[in-house]
Amino acid sequence: MNNSEEFYEKSFADLRQLLLQRVKSSGRYLYLEENKKSLLANLQKKAEQNGYGSVASQEREARNSEIFREHLLKLSIALEEKLKAQLEYELLIFEIECRRTIDANKRKEMESTASNTL
Repeated sequence: MNNSEEFYEKSFADLRQLLLQRVKSSGRYLYLEENKKSLLANLQKKAEQNGYGSVASQEREARNSEIFREHLLKLSIALEEKLKAQLEYELLIFEIECRRTIDANKRKEMESTASNTL
């Protein structure tokens, strides 16, 4: 196996891993994003039970709660992981494409050299 074949084989294995990371991180982010509204509603209901009568005061209390702030932190971490996985995937695709171009140029040079020596 030559260097190019080894590179592509390793790159494709890396792509599979990055795609799995991307799927998992996207799933985590989606779950947290979708759960945010439900969590906020539950916290507003709790604020109402604690005597906050207006919707604005319930929402303020819900958004200021430790539980909601922790959720937002988890959400931001999940988004960061999702974007990082996406970036790593795209960088690997770029690296593969660059390598393909280099390999194609080498083949063309070899063909040109071979035809000039005949």
